[in-house]
Amino acid sequence: MDIQQIADELLDSRDPRIKYVIANRRIATDRAWQWGPYDGANPHDKHVHLSVVADQLCDDPGEWALPLLNGGGGGGGGGAEDGTVEFVTWGQGVNIRQAPSLGAPVVTVLQGPTRVRVGCQTVGDTVTTAGHTNDAWSFVPALGGYISNIFIDHPAAWLPDVGQC
Repeated sequence: MDIQQIADELLDSRDPRIKYVIANRRIATDRAWQWGPYDGANPHDKHVHLSVVADQLCDDPGEWALPLLNGGGGGGGGGAEDGTVEFVTWGQGVNIRQAPSLGAPVVTVLQGPTRVRVGCQTVGDTVTTAGHTNDAWSFVPALGGYISNIFIDHPAAWLPDVGQC
């Protein structure tokens, strides 16, 4: 198991339950979401150390966004050899659904801003939130479901460089 990939996925998820993550002599906090050097006595080079905030958020039963452990095959940046395009989501409690429909079963919930790789986009149910309305939905292969494009942090309703499903 690749501890750095797990640590990177935790960091990329920007889950609001995270206080800090340590792995391979590096530490990242919820303030900057960026890796920096860690010189503590334990280098954490054989495991990932995850510290959570002292808050009711810690009682959240929602799953952690870890594609490596959830059957998504990982991720970790790089080129889009698989045909996906990376974006960042916004909002908390964003549902990923089995189909581009508000009535479709929820497959997972994004707890906060999360990096996702979009495979394609299609027309689905109209969603209105924060003064914006659109009917575009994107398929996120690593999560096995669709997200309304309204929750993708991009000004266009239809995402650039992403084909239709």
